[in-house]
Amino acid sequence: MKRWRVIAPIAATSLFAVGFYIGWNDSLYFKINKSLEIFGSLFREVSEKYVDELDPEEFVRGGINKMLAELDPYTVFMGDGEADDIDALTSGSYTGFGITAGIRDSMMTITGIYDGYSAQQNGVRIGDRILRIDSSFTLYAGSGGLRKYSRGEAGSKAHITLLRGENDTLTMILTRQVIRITNVSYSGILPNDVGYIKLERFSRRASEEVRSALGELQVGRQLKGLVLDLRDNPGGLLESAVEVCEIFVPTGSRIVTTRGRDTTNRKIYISKITPSEPALPLVVLINGASASASEVVAGAIQDLDRGVIVGERSFGKGLVQNVFPLPHNTSLKITTAKYYTPSGRCIQAIDFAKRRVGLRDQTDSGRVFYTKAGRAVQESHGIAPDSTANTEVQSYFLRQLIENNVIFRFANDYAAPFATFPEMMQNGSIVKEFSKWLDEHGNFKSNSLESLAVARKAAENEKVPYSVMAKFDALEKSLRKDRKALIKRYEQQLRRTLEAETVRRLATNRNAVDFSLKRDSVALKAADIAASSAYRKILSATESDVAN
Repeated sequence: MKRWRVIAPIAATSLFAVGFYIGWNDSLYFKINKSLEIFGSLFREVSEKYVDELDPEEFVRGGINKMLAELDPYTVFMGDGEADDIDALTSGSYTGFGITAGIRDSMMTITGIYDGYSAQQNGVRIGDRILRIDSSFTLYAGSGGLRKYSRGEAGSKAHITLLRGENDTLTMILTRQVIRITNVSYSGILPNDVGYIKLERFSRRASEEVRSALGELQVGRQLKGLVLDLRDNPGGLLESAVEVCEIFVPTGSRIVTTRGRDTTNRKIYISKITPSEPALPLVVLINGASASASEVVAGAIQDLDRGVIVGERSFGKGLVQNVFPLPHNTSLKITTAKYYTPSGRCIQAIDFAKRRVGLRDQTDSGRVFYTKAGRAVQESHGIAPDSTANTEVQSYFLRQLIENNVIFRFANDYAAPFATFPEMMQNGSIVKEFSKWLDEHGNFKSNSLESLAVARKAAENEKVPYSVMAKFDALEKSLRKDRKALIKRYEQQLRRTLEAETVRRLATNRNAVDFSLKRDSVALKAADIAASSAYRKILSATESDVAN
């Protein structure tokens, strides 16, 4: 506290000196300095005089987070070490065990495993809960809790205790290794001699890996087309997205433009190299989780009429972030600009400036733009596909199961007793097992059942007659029967989702993609488009044409 009494006046005096130097007539700087003086005084008074003792660092961190929450989800303050993920994306590597973890059911849970590293080699599975690392209890450590235990010197070891399924506790020793972040997780050949490349992210080596994968696919065969799968790709480095586009688009093509607060201050990214594949029929797959750099690629390919976009409308994350260093090894990741496609469309779906003042926050203006060949495209939420390829709409019932982690938990329990993938797949109908599991666990309620439970609780508090409560029982029984009907109604959709999720517990990443790709109607349809006359027809479609 004594240190703050000394520092605060000096800091305030320095800020005023800076403001005076810039010029008090500049209203922006006057407001900034005035606000900082008020904030500093308030922080000092509360920290010193509040009835309960406060931790000044935690107190100011809370204030920073609340302040930034008023802006957008991508502008964030990062404490000591929290910029590691950005550094890894830039460098293309980091030190760790070869796993990714997230919070599932309030517990630190393995959500991904890299092939060939310590975690996979020791039998760690997706869905395992991280109970302990060495002597530290980590089960409820929070979303960033793994980082301080997994980072360290390459070659050092850690004792890990995992929870698997309902009862198993496993202990193993994992070795920290230099993990190379892989952008291309899979490449192979689809029907009709059409190549397929799954691009997971846009870190530093993304274009290098795409070029390498494409070269391997072309050995000994003449490709009739290429499917570039950007589904579920959250983005990454803008420069990497530009470099991927340069593989396919003509030299001198505008790929993307960024514009900040001052719309006259813009940066235009132009293709500067000769494309290695200027004419190979190209189909880009996107879905609602394709965001940021993925949308830069999809938007450029679409606007330049260089390929066909297939799938679902993308996420609509068209905001550019830059990282700025702050004192004491902290940093600020702040939104500084927006992305615009070659035709001039803004990728961003939500206008956070309007949201802050209570106005309509969607940029779905319906404004029409035109591709290089004159096809009409609209500025809306993200990138709309040229063809849905008869994409099956995910049922609301299945979406609830996924969003509530029900599918994830079932896959953990279902796969736990099996040692190999083939053994598990011979176990019978996975949909029947899932239905039985739901009955036994009773841990999923549809929205209607959740609402009914709230109404029942209110009725109990109001001590309504028994006859009314009996009607609640009858209605609940009816809704549970409806769940059985929904399982039967969406059995095929549910089966594919359950199989794909459980396979990830036992198979390598490549084998899991192999398994899913054979059942992937959208990817197979994309291959048909790339190798047929439908490709040229879509790219030459007029405004009245509809591609399906």
